[in-house]
Amino acid sequence: LLDGALVNMYCGTGAAVSLQNVAPGSHTIEVMLAGDNHMEMMGKGQTAKTTFTYQPTSPLAPLTAVKAPGKPSITILSPVDGATVGENFPVELDWSNFTPSCDLLGKKNLAGYGHWHLNIDTMAGPMMGMGTMLAMGCTHTYTVFTDGLRPGKHKLYALLVDNQHAPLMPPVSTMITINVAATSTPSTAAQTATIVNDPQTVGRYVPGVIHLKVGQSVIFKNVSDAAHTVTANNGAFDSGNIGQGASWTFTATKAGTFPYRCIYHPLMHGTIVVSS
Repeated sequence: LLDGALVNMYCGTGAAVSLQNVAPGSHTIEVMLAGDNHMEMMGKGQTAKTTFTYQPTSPLAPLTAVKAPGKPSITILSPVDGATVGENFPVELDWSNFTPSCDLLGKKNLAGYGHWHLNIDTMAGPMMGMGTMLAMGCTHTYTVFTDGLRPGKHKLYALLVDNQHAPLMPPVSTMITINVAATSTPSTAAQTATIVNDPQTVGRYVPGVIHLKVGQSVIFKNVSDAAHTVTANNGAFDSGNIGQGASWTFTATKAGTFPYRCIYHPLMHGTIVVSS
């Protein structure tokens, strides 16, 4: 939270926060743990807060309100309505008469600006419907993972929201139906991990935590727009450069927990947990 307003939700140990449209002076950053439904955990040691002074040598040019020529709209281009999806699938979005900006997440509302939310099964509920939110963003593509979803039919919603995460009024949304396939992966089969784009950290490992047994493998596929590495914090393994469209395979040889990172992008983190 920046000055008490939600910026975004993260799984790593760091995040980049834009100070676009933030006035110089004293500000606060607060971080709190949350459940899978985004409800805050308010117990002892589950929140942290710090104060900083923003004194830019070259202040960012402020963004100003824009007036669109028509009513805003959003469309899900992919997957198609009724598609069957597996453990992960890309979502492609398009919009008109609207300007998404991740730099304005959590900032004061500005006419014509905001971002999108992806929700599963419903847009209703507490926290302005964010209890069923899969992601928020401002790019045209996002990779959704179906971990925790029961196999079968689900509704996928895309909706436009303002900088403070409240749905536009009147609501601007679209919905498709997806079929989540049941998965059955043999114990000897290699798992697949994907490196995707992330506007906050350049890239992101998905899933963020990978569980293997000794002898099993995971294939990292880079579908992002940049090169990355998979480098163990303790030096146990290093993929070297994984270019766009390239893959690298890790095979577990001993039990343990292995945090890893991208040496090019320090905010990218993941963990491999290996059991015997």
